[in-house]
Amino acid sequence: MTFFKVLTPFIYWILIGLWIFILAFYIKRLRTDLIKGHLLHTLLVILAIDAFRTLFESLYFGAWFTSLAGLLPIEVHSFLVRPEMVFIPKILNVIAAIAIIFILLLKWLPQETQEKGRLEQLVEVRTNELKKEIENRKKIERDVIAHNEKLRIIFDSTPNILVLVNEDGRVENINHKGVEFSGKVKDCLLGFLGGEVFNCVKSFDGEGCGRNPECYRCPIRARVLDTFETGKSHTEKEGQMTFLINGIKTALDLLISTSLLDINGIDNVLLSLTDITERKQAEQALTLERVFVDAVFNSIPGMLYLYDMDQCH
Repeated sequence: MTFFKVLTPFIYWILIGLWIFILAFYIKRLRTDLIKGHLLHTLLVILAIDAFRTLFESLYFGAWFTSLAGLLPIEVHSFLVRPEMVFIPKILNVIAAIAIIFILLLKWLPQETQEKGRLEQLVEVRTNELKKEIENRKKIERDVIAHNEKLRIIFDSTPNILVLVNEDGRVENINHKGVEFSGKVKDCLLGFLGGEVFNCVKSFDGEGCGRNPECYRCPIRARVLDTFETGKSHTEKEGQMTFLINGIKTALDLLISTSLLDINGIDNVLLSLTDITERKQAEQALTLERVFVDAVFNSIPGMLYLYDMDQCH
């Protein structure tokens, strides 16, 4: 008994074991609900048919060569070598091939066409959804741009000085009125401290900016969510804010309103500065006039009466 005479049947029985495992694997998958696609199910049927054909052929010739090697009775080989028995694996190959072609023509191709149509329809639906999503996004962007433009127009057209500053007191944005007041170019104002932007010489609490570098934050040095006048500030200290306007130190009374804005998670302060110097001067003049009238009225030696004609009976 030669080595290859024993090796040949041994290889066949290894093939038999492998093809039994493969066939069992295909059959198990076909019986589960995990296979959703029709094409994949059809492919598994084809592979199972081919696995069965190969397994039968391996069994036939495995028994053939095992008998020749003397591991099975020689009568097995004599039985398998008969022409009518040799015909069985050959006709089985033909039947398997016809069955596979039949499945390909009647199952695979129609399912492939159907699956292709379904995928094309799915792609078309998804494409339309993406188009709508893009259109909606563009509309939102246009609305945001239009909204921002409206805010910019309102920001620039307001008669008050509006300044948007960050938590460090540096200017993030300033409206047209503020640019006019500063006498500088807007691009040259952004990023600077409020006191530097407005040429602040003295803050409302009386501190001189030249002696106190921290004062360069004025008029930003105000409490958030607050409204006060510089003539009598929230620190209860009297005094106007002094600015360098056209090279001349000018003391102004201002109404300062501050509000906190959350922009992209960063705290910003919106300052609204209104020049109320004329109003203050008018109020001071009216007060002086009242004092003067009272002094004149009280200095007359005779008795004077004032009657309200609407209340007099």
